[in-house]
Amino acid sequence: MQWNTRGEFFVVLQFLLLALIFFLPAVAIGQFSSLLLGSVMKFFGWILLIWAALSLGRNLTPLPKPKTDAQLVTSGAFAWMRHPIYSALLLLSFGASLERGHGIALGLCVCLAVLLELKSRREEAWLLEQFAAYAEYRDRVKKFIPMIY
Repeated sequence: MQWNTRGEFFVVLQFLLLALIFFLPAVAIGQFSSLLLGSVMKFFGWILLIWAALSLGRNLTPLPKPKTDAQLVTSGAFAWMRHPIYSALLLLSFGASLERGHGIALGLCVCLAVLLELKSRREEAWLLEQFAAYAEYRDRVKKFIPMIY
């Protein structure tokens, strides 16, 4: 099997950015408002991540290419957004960077957002190839933020 035939490159970069964001040492204790906002973002990020993983069930994979025996999931978290796991990772990452008061972590979150946008585009091309109903679902449901984007 060749490297990156299922999007492995995206996953490696994603986990590298997540590790950097979460393991950078805190440079300052943030103000109460940033600590509170960061904690709230992380709380909802965990809720969304768990809900999305449960919604996917056996279809769950870190790779952007769907499993060959996968079924198209459009219920649960996926009724609200096409990529709820990516949205959850962004909530968790931005929340962690706010809590830690780390500007570099915030910059890495922006890099992660760009990477997840690119990963989602590749994933959606594969989903269109595998599922005829994906085009209608894509037109009906927003990508990362319900009713907005």
